[in-house]
Amino acid sequence: MMRSAPLLAALLLVACTAADGVDTPERGSDRADAGGPADGGSESDTVATPDTLDDTLQDDVAVADSGEPDTAADTTADTTVADTTADTAVSDTAVSDTAADTAADTAPDTAPDTAPDTAPDTAPDTTIDPACDRDNDGFAALSCGGDDCNDNLARVRPDGSEGCDFTDNNCDGANNEGLDCTFYAHTPSALYRIDPFAGTSTLVTSTPTLWDFDTDTDGTLWGIGPEGLYRFASGAWSTVSGLSGVTGSSPNGFAIDSTGRAYATGGSQAYQVNLDTGTVALIGNLGGFTSSGDCVVDKSDTIYMSASGFGEDDLVRIDGSTGAATRIGPIGFPSVYGLTAAWGFLFGLDASGNIIEINPTTGRGNIVQNFPRLVWYGAASSAGR
Repeated sequence: MMRSAPLLAALLLVACTAADGVDTPERGSDRADAGGPADGGSESDTVATPDTLDDTLQDDVAVADSGEPDTAADTTADTTVADTTADTAVSDTAVSDTAADTAADTAPDTAPDTAPDTAPDTAPDTTIDPACDRDNDGFAALSCGGDDCNDNLARVRPDGSEGCDFTDNNCDGANNEGLDCTFYAHTPSALYRIDPFAGTSTLVTSTPTLWDFDTDTDGTLWGIGPEGLYRFASGAWSTVSGLSGVTGSSPNGFAIDSTGRAYATGGSQAYQVNLDTGTVALIGNLGGFTSSGDCVVDKSDTIYMSASGFGEDDLVRIDGSTGAATRIGPIGFPSVYGLTAAWGFLFGLDASGNIIEINPTTGRGNIVQNFPRLVWYGAASSAGR
C-alpha cells in the first residue's frame, strides 16, 4: 500500500534526527572518561519517539533503524576496559603469587638434617697383659708377640728417641742413627775421633807433643804439653803461650768445666790454668795421690782424676777449691792416661788401647772397646758432657 506524503516526511525527519544523536566509539569513550555527556549537553538531547506515534509508525522506525546496525554500542560492550583491567590484575596477581610460591618451594634447605656422628662406636682395646709389659711402657714384649725389644727399660720402645748410648732405643735394629757420638782422643803423635758405642776410630790429624787436652764449652780443643798451652782450631794446632807458675811436677792431666775454667793435675798438685795467658796457679795438694795421666770434669762440674796405685789405677774426686782428693775406688786397670765425660758416661782410655766404661760411684771399670795397636795418652770430653 502506498504511504502518504506526510507520513513519509515524518519518517525521514525521525531517521535524520536519530542519525545525528549516534556517537562514534571515540567520543563515547571520551564521555565515559569524563563521567557525563559531551559538549555540555544533557542526556535529554537525544530524540525521544513521540508518544503519539501509532504501532505502524514504530514498526517503520524499527525497519529504518535496522538498515544501519548500531555497531558503536556493540563494540563498546565487547571491549569493556574495566573488565579487561580486572582480568589483567587478576592474572598479574596470580603470576606474582606463583613466583612467590615457587621461590618459597625452591629455596635451598641448607640446614643439615642430622649432625655427623664422628665418635667411634667402640674405643680400641689397649689392655696388655702385665706379664707382657713389665716396664709398663704400653708396648708388649717380643716374647709375647709384641714389638718392645727391651721389656725391662721403659725408655726403650718402638716410639723411643735415640741417644748416644749402647742401646737401640727405638727397636728398629740400629743404634744411634743420625747422631754424632764421637769424642777426641790422642796418642803420642795423632788425633782421633772415637765412637765408644760403635767401636770405631777415625784419624783426624797429627798432634804436637801433648800430655793431655779437653774441649771448651764452645767445642774448641785445648791441650797442654812440654812447650806450653795449645789450641786446635780450623784443623790446625797453634801454640797459645808457655805454661808459667808451675811449682812442682809438670801437669799431665787437663780439664775444662762448664764455666770455661781450666784445671790441671801433675804429681801431687792441682792447678788452675788461665787459657788467655797460660799462667798456672796452684790450688792445693792432692793429699797423697799422684796423677796417673788425666783429670776430667763431668756435666755437674765434679772433677775426677785417675791416680797411680799399686798395680792398677784408682778413681778419685777432687775439690776444685782446695785441691783435696778423695778416693772412690779401683778402676781395675793400670795406666789409665785418658778420661772423658760424654753423654752421661765416664770413660777411661789406657796405654793398651782399651776404652773403659767407669762407674763414677764405685770407680770400677769395664772394657767396652779395644784398639790394640793404639796407645792412648789423653782424651777430651764431648762438648755437652
